[in-house]
Amino acid sequence: MVLPRENGVPVLYVGEEHVNISVKVHNRKEPAYDAILYIHHPATVSYVKRTMMTPSADVHCRPHNATLLACELGNPFNQGTVDFYVKFSTHKDASEETRLSFILTANTTSTEVSPQDDIEINVSVVRVAQVDIRGATEPEQVWYGGKVVGAQAMTYLDEVGSEVKHKYQVFNVGPYTVPYLDVIVTWPFEVENNQRHGKYLLYITKDPVVGGDGECLMEAGQVNPLQLQSRRGQPAAIRARSRQKREVVISPEEVRLEGKTIKLVTMKCNKGSAKCFQFRCVIRNLKKSSTATITITANLWNATLVEDYPTVDQVSIFSSAEIQLDPALEIRQKTDDDYAEAETKAYPDASLYQAAEGIALWIIILAVCAGILLLLLVIFILYKLGFFKRKRPKEGYSPAPTTDKELNGS
Repeated sequence: MVLPRENGVPVLYVGEEHVNISVKVHNRKEPAYDAILYIHHPATVSYVKRTMMTPSADVHCRPHNATLLACELGNPFNQGTVDFYVKFSTHKDASEETRLSFILTANTTSTEVSPQDDIEINVSVVRVAQVDIRGATEPEQVWYGGKVVGAQAMTYLDEVGSEVKHKYQVFNVGPYTVPYLDVIVTWPFEVENNQRHGKYLLYITKDPVVGGDGECLMEAGQVNPLQLQSRRGQPAAIRARSRQKREVVISPEEVRLEGKTIKLVTMKCNKGSAKCFQFRCVIRNLKKSSTATITITANLWNATLVEDYPTVDQVSIFSSAEIQLDPALEIRQKTDDDYAEAETKAYPDASLYQAAEGIALWIIILAVCAGILLLLLVIFILYKLGFFKRKRPKEGYSPAPTTDKELNGS
């Protein structure tokens, strides 16, 4: 058998379209007349063609019925060896089998000096599908800033913040067509605050979409729980915010990135910095070399980042997804690429930086007070030194009389 082997046994990976059998027939004595090789094969494969490896020989094969192939070796089949391949195509039904059996029988009308028993070849049928998943975001970078708007004051989705999309691409390398599989998505919808509810983070605005045969199963409250509306036209009017109680803020960490140190906040489910929920997406009939893409549309909750993270350099928010195959399908699958993440990078805009870098009011007041005290101190010192005292003439002193002549210089 021209097939890969596992533990010495030929293996057919379901999804492979062909099976090749290498045949060598030897005649060590006199010419054999009406020499025919019969190949008994399963009904789940069909004869395609034969390929000669011995140029001087000529073998003709034709199906006798749905499970028997007859190959004429020559009349007569002279002393020597004939070498050829027989190619079969596999049917879809072959995926339901666990083993394929081929029995080879050589026959002739001449008397065989040393007849050989039939040869049986058993092929193990293995379902292998290399399915992997990759995560991406669109856009990769977003900015937050402006005034804070409370959730209760919102009516429209464009008041929430920038729209982001997390996409998970599931690709089947093959060879087996996967009848169905699950993708479990873990979504960071709130900031972790050690309470029942935290501030919104990535707010899903519409049902996730599966490009291909499938759908995502969402629970109540996971998609647009505030029932915010979409609109076109003018940007949202900023309303007064409803003040929330100060909550736990995830501390930034200093990391080296692109040659410089930045303050980074990471929102991640398995890091304990984000509250997450899970939902399941079902993908069906994923054929070899085909792709299905899950798209999740959400809005970055601007108010949360403006309130709690105006002075950091970057906030990274991660979702994740994992492939799960039903064990009942008996599909052999590598699991090292069954998990993926998608990252949204959020940056404070210039207005937040300027506000954060401005001088605090208490510093201004303190500087004014210090200036006044310094001025009073200088005045006091000058006073003690007599700077403000006038010099008066001594008593009994009177100026000498002058005449008009002296005044006129004559």
